[in-house]
Amino acid sequence: MDASAFEAQQGPVSTLPSDRLQPWEELDDAGHAVELLRSGSSLNEATEFIPGVQYFSSGGDVSSNQEAARLNGDSVPAWVMYRVSLQSEQPAVLSIDANLLGSGSRYSVGVSDYGSKRWAWHGPFQDSHVRLELARDSADDFTSTLGNTFVMVLVEPGSSLDLVGLGLNTLDLADATAPAQPLGLAAQAVNGGVELSWLPVPAADLAGYVISYGSKPFINPQAAGVKQLPYLEGSTRHLLDGLSGAVHVGIQSVDLSGNRSPLSEVVTATVEEGVVPGLSVETDTVSASLNASIGLTAGGADLYDWDLDGDGIFDLLDDATGFQLAAIPGPGIIRPLVRGHSADGTAVALGSISLLISGNTRPAVSLAADPQSGVAPLMVNFTGEAQDSEDDASALGIYWDFDGDGFFEDDTSGYETSFEYGAAGTYNPKLRVVDSSAAWAVASVAIGVTGTDPANELPTAVLNSDVTTGYAPFVVRFYADGSFDPDGEIVLYEWDFNNDGSYEQSGQSTQVTYTYPYMGWFTPVLRVTDDKGGQATAYIDITLPSEWSTYGMGPDRRGLSPYAGPQTSNLLWSFPTLSVVDSSPSIGADGRIYVSRHDGYVLALTPEGTQDWLTYASGTNLHSTPTIGPEGNVYVGTDNGLLYALTANGAEYWTASVFLSVWGSPAIGRDGTVYVNAINGNVTGVSSEGSIRMFEPTQGGATSVAIDRDGNLVLESLNQKIESYSPNGVLLWSYDSAALIACSPAIGPDGTVYFGDDSDWLTALSFDGNFLWNYFCGSDIRESKPSIGPDLSICVGTVGGELHCVDLDGNAKWSYSANGAIDSSPAIAADGMVYFADHAGFVYALNPDGTEAWSYDAGTDFSGSPAISSDGRLYICGNNGVVYAFGD
Repeated sequence: MDASAFEAQQGPVSTLPSDRLQPWEELDDAGHAVELLRSGSSLNEATEFIPGVQYFSSGGDVSSNQEAARLNGDSVPAWVMYRVSLQSEQPAVLSIDANLLGSGSRYSVGVSDYGSKRWAWHGPFQDSHVRLELARDSADDFTSTLGNTFVMVLVEPGSSLDLVGLGLNTLDLADATAPAQPLGLAAQAVNGGVELSWLPVPAADLAGYVISYGSKPFINPQAAGVKQLPYLEGSTRHLLDGLSGAVHVGIQSVDLSGNRSPLSEVVTATVEEGVVPGLSVETDTVSASLNASIGLTAGGADLYDWDLDGDGIFDLLDDATGFQLAAIPGPGIIRPLVRGHSADGTAVALGSISLLISGNTRPAVSLAADPQSGVAPLMVNFTGEAQDSEDDASALGIYWDFDGDGFFEDDTSGYETSFEYGAAGTYNPKLRVVDSSAAWAVASVAIGVTGTDPANELPTAVLNSDVTTGYAPFVVRFYADGSFDPDGEIVLYEWDFNNDGSYEQSGQSTQVTYTYPYMGWFTPVLRVTDDKGGQATAYIDITLPSEWSTYGMGPDRRGLSPYAGPQTSNLLWSFPTLSVVDSSPSIGADGRIYVSRHDGYVLALTPEGTQDWLTYASGTNLHSTPTIGPEGNVYVGTDNGLLYALTANGAEYWTASVFLSVWGSPAIGRDGTVYVNAINGNVTGVSSEGSIRMFEPTQGGATSVAIDRDGNLVLESLNQKIESYSPNGVLLWSYDSAALIACSPAIGPDGTVYFGDDSDWLTALSFDGNFLWNYFCGSDIRESKPSIGPDLSICVGTVGGELHCVDLDGNAKWSYSANGAIDSSPAIAADGMVYFADHAGFVYALNPDGTEAWSYDAGTDFSGSPAISSDGRLYICGNNGVVYAFGD
């Protein structure tokens, strides 16, 4: 996520902060806030410097690491905001010191541009030290009415860093004298780039150097085709990477007033082939006292040159150990530099790290609250404690921020105090303690207040996602951008990804990412809280099957794959199972194909068409299509009334008795319960560990149970009824078709139930069992289950050899005449192609309009149905026991 996308979704931080006076500040004659002086330095002695840990507010995963703020962009961005007092001045140059953690980490910087009333964003950057030019003339306005500039540093998901500190230098419009021209510029060609070095320009107000480069010689750095580094270089070395061919480079020195020197001599180098090696530089500490020993570790190169105090001069050359101690010349920021290179000097990379050296330690602060939760109005008692290595307790300043907005209260003092929270919400009160050298520390606790204001209009929660189905492991991006509060603002978004009542993530971000590692049905929940404590929730359904985990693809038996199937009749391989097979193949998350053989064995094949394993499951016939569970277990029913669970490697996991024959494919509910429909007997639910959870005597059926979006079971009963049961076995509704039903029902995305019968009718029922419509097919519908395409068309086959397609309202779209009776249930691909087989031995592929795309004469009878894999293959089993694989 880039900074502009982050800003668009952040609510309160998408606009510039409304500033107000802090208790330790006072107004000067111009009405600007004046605060205690800070210590340390970033660019020079005039720098207004803030250690990274002293941030004004934050969001995401932010913590302290000594004097640095550690930002971890996990599933959401992390950010910190700083409030810097400049009074009547404007910021000329902003300096950022950030130690990047991990390969590929990067960050963006936002500065409050009150002149344009928006954040001015820069980056993203992958350099640890950048200097940004800000105000250039009197028309620029980067400060609030109180004279404060706000700075944000943002890391995107997947990036992490230690923000050691930032510094601001003010603009001096009276200075019109440009600094001296840089001398001694040298350009050395290296693999994938150009290594630059030059002599330092002696100027007390030096801001840095502008580096200009292009593929052609130039004398004007503003000429077309000439590029500039997007920040000022602070040292006298730089590596331009990602280049090729001849590169021409010139530099200019810039002072704090924006004055630029004449362009240096333009030098040329021809980039060597190759890439800049990845160089890592790490430290065991980011801040320390003057007498500390700080270890520096470099990796990724053969040899290392070390500038241990950051003065631009290498103190040690060709070190092969990759470890040295930093040299500490005095307090402030030091930036040790490392030059990693190969033995022949052609592969070169530069890296640096920032260290904050101080002669003063900040206070240690702790905070406790009692109670930390309750119903509004809630009185909370706070107890704080602080210790400082240099100051007595009487010299410490104490400040309280009860609502956690970053602005501290005017009338509080002492370490014990109370505050009443009158409105529901989540609060993060803070205790700030400041020592005599202006070093400060903050402790915070979380306070949860429930209850709502009767006059408050509740917010509306709106939850969307980029995708709602796929194959585990499955990454989903959730969006709450449409949520709103009619009489205020939403202050908290909470995310329960598994609908288990536990909210795994919370904060002000309206977008989060979550990875579902296993197959299953999930109902993630969004809960929003407004600024008066009102709450609202929203949810969506996420379905994560394997590639084709059961008969009809998923537990709703819809028969629709999110992948395209083969476009030609190319037979990739065939595998003889050595037994009759009248069931259908299923496909696991790893691409293995599972088949039930008539002789009681379950077979697993690799995608290449070789046997992976063969396991004996029953002394009687197997008609049941295997079903793959969320953890990869394989479930199959038997003729002798058993439900078998096998591991993904074919070992027996458990068996459970369901008393009567099971011909249908097991269905797996949201909680992992495995449901089967026994012939002339009962519907049974078995836990994923093999214990009976639900046993409901019914009239039984030979077909497969389907499961709707609410987790309710829909099944054929007494060979002529369609019934629905709750997960615990309560009958919800029953529909009598008055005709033989031999196929499994299928459920559409809106809950509509479709089935066929032997009186030639395809019927649609509402989710609560009411008749919607029926369509006359002109021939019996037996074992061919209806399938529902991406356009919600319904396809079903008949024993008369016709495949019919109707629209959502039951109107005919097309029909196709096959060469024999059809008991095969259609498999429909994401592009609308329809695949099926017939008893004359043909496998068919039809275009979405019902015209034939291809057919294949296998010379055998087909009772089973095809399955589509994620790589576009089609698998189907013939009654002769051969598994066929088609693919382009």
